[in-house]
Amino acid sequence: MEFTKNMQQVMERAVRLARENRHRYFMPEHMIYGMSFDQEFVREYEAAGGDVERLRQKLAGFLK
Repeated sequence: MEFTKNMQQVMERAVRLARENRHRYFMPEHMIYGMSFDQEFVREYEAAGGDVERLRQKLAGFLK
């Protein structure tokens, strides 16, 4: 299966986060955290009224 460049970067960030924190499971929250660094995601999320920094903080707290 081939991923787009953006999706590949999202997956790499998500997997890195899970490994660095020695998480036993890979969860959707890892993927969302990885997506929060994608500029297209950020643009759409903020256009809908979201705060990407707050999202990252909440996800990081949840994943700890």
